[in-house]
Order: sequence, then structure tokens, then C-alpha cells
Amino acid sequence: MAKKALALILTVLLALAFTCPVFAETTIEHPKVIVYGNVTKTVYPGRSIFEYEDDQGLSSVLPFERQDENITINFSNIVFADAFLNRSVANYDTSGSSPELTLTKEMLSNGDIEYIYLKAINNTALTTSTAYTAYFTCDIEDRSITDSDHIVFTAKVNNIGDNLDFWEIWCEFTILDTGANTRKLKFQLFGSTGTDMAAWSPSTNSAYIMKYGIDNTYFTFQYNIKDFIENLDASWIPSKITELKYVLVFKTGTSLDATSGVEASIVHTFIANSKVYIDDTSENGLILNGTSGSFPYSAGETVNIYGANATKIVGVTIPWQWEITPEIETDAENLQMQYTWEFTFPKSPEGIGDSLTFSNTNITLYGYKNGDAWDRLYLNGVDKLSSIASKQVDETTGYWTYGLASSLTEGNMYQIIARITYTADEYDALTEAPIFWTNPVAWIQYKFWELVIAIASFLGLGTAWAVRQKRKLRTPKR
Repeated sequence: MAKKALALILTVLLALAFTCPVFAETTIEHPKVIVYGNVTKTVYPGRSIFEYEDDQGLSSVLPFERQDENITINFSNIVFADAFLNRSVANYDTSGSSPELTLTKEMLSNGDIEYIYLKAINNTALTTSTAYTAYFTCDIEDRSITDSDHIVFTAKVNNIGDNLDFWEIWCEFTILDTGANTRKLKFQLFGSTGTDMAAWSPSTNSAYIMKYGIDNTYFTFQYNIKDFIENLDASWIPSKITELKYVLVFKTGTSLDATSGVEASIVHTFIANSKVYIDDTSENGLILNGTSGSFPYSAGETVNIYGANATKIVGVTIPWQWEITPEIETDAENLQMQYTWEFTFPKSPEGIGDSLTFSNTNITLYGYKNGDAWDRLYLNGVDKLSSIASKQVDETTGYWTYGLASSLTEGNMYQIIARITYTADEYDALTEAPIFWTNPVAWIQYKFWELVIAIASFLGLGTAWAVRQKRKLRTPKR
């Protein structure tokens, strides 16, 4: 007889296992704590934008994810393995330069970025409304090229003196075509204003492009050689580069400064076999041409650069967010849940490792229950309950927000504790029944109380006590 009763009970429990209890419809959610901010750091192509070298020299990853915002990438901050056709700056020939000028030529670095620094300033009195030129010529060991290659040149130019009519740097490639004719390609960057233009000069066998009004800001030229030539109605096929020349030019105005001149910094001068671009999921990619480009949210959390070997991108500012997972303690008897969020804010490595610079940081609390239902809210032991007491859930968004803290301190631990009282329907919507495979004992107990409730309801008896016992077995949804 006992065996039959046990079998009947198990049969009923199994039947109940496939019965889904129906709760009143509600849009309630657990409260959230999300940390927001920006981090400026080095990004390594082909790896997570949040990866960095820690102070142990090991690879670590920040616990963040991207905000739904674009990331600006300054093309001049991309470090290429072979960024220069000729790095021997000390050997640059300055013959033909204006004798009134003192010239400087150095290979320098700013953090991880190497650059060629060139300067030309007067060493004697100059004449008004006169152009002065400084040449820096370097030999190229017959570097073979084809018309499918791309030229990449990134530089910035700055005036020295307030009374200059114009100032510029140009990068000039001397090329032999397939008929052994000498041709020249010039990329001219002006800090002074003017009208952009491109042209082919048959008399000098020169193709040039002029970009104006880019003062003391890095600008990247990238052109496919064939397109560059054909767009200027020229028709020759390149064979090899024989010489590279950087030229600084400035023209004095109608009045003179005590010191007049021009300076330039160059971070890229190289030839690529194909276009150099960042994969931003668009058809053509984000081509390196101009000052910077936007890396969209849709492109994910890995920056891939194609066409040339890029080793890193420095100084990338990334808007991020970090949702903190809480520990949740339930009190089914009083329909309450207590939430504890804890996290330690990351710290920039000291000594070795990649620098991390944080800005615009804040902790934002999202509430899905009116503030008067909260009876506890602490941030690092400080009572914040009165600050949210009047908060009301927005009918459009379904929540309210409160800024718990801003300007977070690197290396500090933050703890938020909150307790909320829910209605029975809300409590049930935020919890779930135990699962047999993970907690078979609780599952059997839960089904037992469902059976008790079903029988009591059939007999017209009260079920409140049994409902509370069943509810105690429910666990928070995640």
C-alpha cells in the first residue's frame, strides 16, 4: 500500500514538472549597477581593445565592454613595423637649401611613436615677401614599385613666427617609369590656408597634390599610384623609386619676425602593396586618409588593420561600461531581496606596462521599483537612501537612474548594498523554481508544495502558508 502511495505521489510530481505556473504579467527587473567611463590606452591590432600589458609584463584584459559609441582613431597614432623608407636622418642631404636658414634634422620619439623632426629657421635677416626653402634628400636603394602600390605619408607642419604668408612641407618621390623616364610625385601639406588641388605638370614631369589649412595637425595622404596618375590625365607606368625628398618652404609676409621658419614632424613614409585600412565592417573599410576615422560600435571590440604591419595604436580613447553582477539574498517571508555589488576599480600599471588613463568615470544605479519601496541603500557604508526616496519609475523607459559616484579612484574597492520590498507577483517574476538537474532535493520539495497547494485549493482550504513555503525555494533569476 505504501509503495502504491509513493508511486502515486511521484507520478503527480512528474506531472507537475511539466506544468508551468502562470504569474501576473510584470516588467519588473532586478536593479542594476553600471560603471561608465573612458579609458585612453594602447590598442593592439587583432586583439581585444581592452587588452593591455600589466605591471608584471603580462597580458591582461580590462573587465569592460564598449558603449554604443564610435571610437576615434588618429591615423598618426598607428605604429607600423616599417614606417619609413629611410630612417638614416643624419645622412639626409641638405644641399640646395636657402643659405639664410639653419636646419635641424632628428629622429625622435614620443612614447611609442617615432618621428622624423625637421626644422628650418633664419640665421640672418630675411627679406619681406620672399620664399625660403630647405631640402632634406635621402637615397632609396632602387625600391621597385608597381602602379598597384599605395603611398602613405603622414606629417604635420607648423609655422615659427606670426607674419608668414605661407608654410608647408612636401614629400617628393623621384620615380623611374618603365621607359626609364624620371617622374616625380609630390604630396604637399600647407599649414596656411588655400584651395586644395591636384595636377600634373608635363614640363616638370611632376604629379602633385596640395592640401591646405592643416596647421600643426597630423594629416595622412594615401594614394594608389595608378589612380593618382590616371586621375591627373597622365599615362606612365612606374618601375622604381630612386630618391625621396622632404622639403620645407615658408614665405615671409610684409613685415618680419625676429625668428621666422617652419618645422615639421613625419610619422609615416612608406609604400604598401595594397590599400592600408581598418576593417570597420563597411565595404571599403576605413582607409587611412586624412586626420582620423571613426571605428563604429558595430565593428566589435577588435581593431584589424590590413595592407601594412601595424604593431599598435597609441592614445586611443574608448568609451566603456561595466555592469556589476550582484550577490542577491532573498527573504521570501517578507518579499524582500538584498543586493550587494562589489568591485575594485582597475589601476594603471606603474613602471612597466601600458599606461591607462581614466576619465568621465561614474557609478550609475538603475531602479525598476519606485524609491519608496527601497529600505536600504549604502555606498561604501554611506547611507544614500534619502537620495532616491522620491524616485519614480519612468513610464517610457521602465526605470529611473541615480548617479551614486563619479571621478572614481584607481585601485579603490566600491561596495553598494540595497534592499527592496516587492509585491508577491514581482517577487515571483524575479525568481525561478529550482531545477531538478542542479538541485534535485529542492526540486522535489518545490513540487511537493505545489501538490499541497493544488489539493488544498481543490478542498477549499487556505493555501497562504504553503505558498510561502514554496516561495522560499525559489532562487533569483540571473
